[in-house]
Amino acid sequence: MSRAAIGSSFLSWVCGSLRSLTRAFWIHLALALCAIVALSCDFAVSGGLRAAGLEGDAPTGGPEEKCVHACEARASRCTHHQCVRGCNFVLDRLVQHEGPTVIACVARTTQANIACDDHTWATCGTRIGLYADGGPPAPPPSRDDDDEEEEE
Repeated sequence: MSRAAIGSSFLSWVCGSLRSLTRAFWIHLALALCAIVALSCDFAVSGGLRAAGLEGDAPTGGPEEKCVHACEARASRCTHHQCVRGCNFVLDRLVQHEGPTVIACVARTTQANIACDDHTWATCGTRIGLYADGGPPAPPPSRDDDDEEEEE
């Protein structure tokens, strides 16, 4: 093999490698630009929604929206986000038209310096109707159990 043949194959290998490196560089650059454009669009849309007062988690219409407005008016220690989360948490009670009772409980509880968290909403959601006083008492032990203890 002559020296010219070895040099030309090496040269073609180097040129081929540079072409593939250049192609890879442009592909990575294009992907990076796409990622930057996607992020900037996401920030622009979410910033525009925030500026317009349209949060992504805010309910639109129905009992949840009424609950959020009532929560913000009556439970002054709850933030907007906590009201949205809490009203979503007790949605079944809202559909049963128990929303004012739940909101009154949350307002009372938060005025006593208790956090406006999931535990507060869950407790207020269960203290309604038959369960307003904690529920019915536990049933007495069955008589069969008493008889067996006496026999032993």
